[in-house]
Amino acid sequence: MVERSSVWKTVPLYLILFLMIVIFPLRGEGNEALLPISFEGEQVQGISSLLVGKTPFLALPFFRTYLSAKVTVTPKGEIRMVVGSLTASLKVGEEDCAWNGKQERLKNAPRQIGDEVWLPLEIADRLGVAGKIEKETLALQWKGKYLLGIEQTNQSKMGYTLKITGDYTYQSFLLEKPDRLVIDLNGIELSPFLSTIDLAGAPVKGVRVSRFDRDTVRVVFDLDFLVGYKLLQTSTQPRELQLILNAFLKDVSFHSATKTPEIYIDTSYPVSYRTDYLFDPHRIVLDLWDVTLTGPMTTIPGNNGWVKNIRVSQFDPHTIRLVLEIKEPRNCIITTAQENMGRLVIKTVQELLGASWVKDGSASELVLRSSGEMKADPIFDEKTKTLLINLHHIEVKEQMLSELNKESTFRVREKDPAMVQVELPIPEHHQYSIMLNEDRSIMTIRIENAPLFGKIILLDPGHGGADAGAISRHGLREKDLNLDVAVRLKKYLENLGAQVLLTRDDDRYLWLYDRVAIANRVGAGVMISIHANNHDNPKINGLEVWHHPERQESAVLADFLAKEVIRKTKLYFRGIMASKDFVLPRETEMPTVIFEMGFISNSEEEKLLRASEFKDKIAKGLCQGLLNYFQTQTTLAE
Repeated sequence: MVERSSVWKTVPLYLILFLMIVIFPLRGEGNEALLPISFEGEQVQGISSLLVGKTPFLALPFFRTYLSAKVTVTPKGEIRMVVGSLTASLKVGEEDCAWNGKQERLKNAPRQIGDEVWLPLEIADRLGVAGKIEKETLALQWKGKYLLGIEQTNQSKMGYTLKITGDYTYQSFLLEKPDRLVIDLNGIELSPFLSTIDLAGAPVKGVRVSRFDRDTVRVVFDLDFLVGYKLLQTSTQPRELQLILNAFLKDVSFHSATKTPEIYIDTSYPVSYRTDYLFDPHRIVLDLWDVTLTGPMTTIPGNNGWVKNIRVSQFDPHTIRLVLEIKEPRNCIITTAQENMGRLVIKTVQELLGASWVKDGSASELVLRSSGEMKADPIFDEKTKTLLINLHHIEVKEQMLSELNKESTFRVREKDPAMVQVELPIPEHHQYSIMLNEDRSIMTIRIENAPLFGKIILLDPGHGGADAGAISRHGLREKDLNLDVAVRLKKYLENLGAQVLLTRDDDRYLWLYDRVAIANRVGAGVMISIHANNHDNPKINGLEVWHHPERQESAVLADFLAKEVIRKTKLYFRGIMASKDFVLPRETEMPTVIFEMGFISNSEEEKLLRASEFKDKIAKGLCQGLLNYFQTQTTLAE
């Protein structure tokens, strides 16, 4: 089906509006036209103006995009516009409005065409934008140079955006007692609607704006403490002056919850850094960029371990330097904490001390031991059926590496100086889990055997080739049905880890004693011969399972199979039958049953046996019955 809306996505907004005006003319006016807009000499893309008679109207997107207005419209046409400290209330089709609560009257009422709401140019004029029609374009420009607004930005760092119309220059400086950042904007005026409410956020306590002299507007950011900053200018309309405050250092601490203590460096925002290693004496130098130290330089005592002390100072206005005096050179790494992006963690590289392969009943375990906390990144390769365990911030000595790789079950290799990779093949249909002890220095990878792993099951699709078996009145041949169900059952059993063999996997004839020979040769744990029943009386129905009367284990198997197939299919059950006449149950050396899955001579059961969904139910029932049988055998053996 073609999606009709996709065509309209390519049609410009102004063309849609033009068509709407042509098709649905505005009532009460003689001439309507769409005009392009220019703003401060630049063409406005995607937003048009509407000329009704001689009155220009502007769509709401213009106010939102260029005047930073927050505008909402109710289904009743009630319009609420907030620009800084101004709140205006208007209504579609009405000249009366409220301007900061004061009732006023517009010359032209707001209009609505389809979903688009249009405001008369006089609204923009009240907000400081003048306009006139020049060469079939509505040319708009600011009536003056204003500081329109101040917005808080809080992305990678704390900051503010000052929105300014027209060209300007600025100076900035920090002052103490009280601590504050001052930005003087030259050549602009204050917007009458400028608001400084809700601009506080650490380390800014508040923002004040005033006219400092005839040509200067002063913006003051009151601070909890002096902090470094950057100012960036943009050429957008309105122009923006972006203030980006440095992050500040919150804390430097030792964390000793693991065998190898870690050093935490907490900042108010994520930071960039650089490290150097110096010798004689041994030191690690860590520079944090665009970060401010809120107090004087300080020295933090060590933890009676690897670190003697940590010196912290403001290296330059935008850089904090930490110097770690260490007792001995060690490989170490610096990472960002996953749970806290404003935290850097310094830790020494751990050592892989050993790995061992242990068999535990129906499961096996690979146990890895390290000198400290291990951080694993396990990846399972579906193509090679291999579990790749990347151990980060860890190394292995060459002698240990050579010793570990004598074990053929797994392989250990060093990917880089601070990462070790363990390769562990996972047999098909086996499940694995990864566990760590309390201090994360011991990792156990446990592989659970598939429930039927090691079991050999022989399936015998009855008949085949020239021997079609029973044939229903509608042409369903037993030999085809038997093979279909056997193939389905094979797939389900293999998914549980069993090795499944078929006496035939195509339409060929096999003598009964050839089937016996195959069964006794392959060493199967059980054999199921799959058949469909037939009777002269078409009313006879139900499933049967046959076994040899002197084979008790075959009777047990028959019972498990019958219960699950009945549960899945809801077929009438004729019973578990015993006979010495059947060759397979008598001559094979393993528990063997003949499973009769219904009567193709019965029209209702023939209809069911033709259905793929029903054949799946039979296969799933047989699979579950075999699983229950083998699990019981294992329990009895234990």
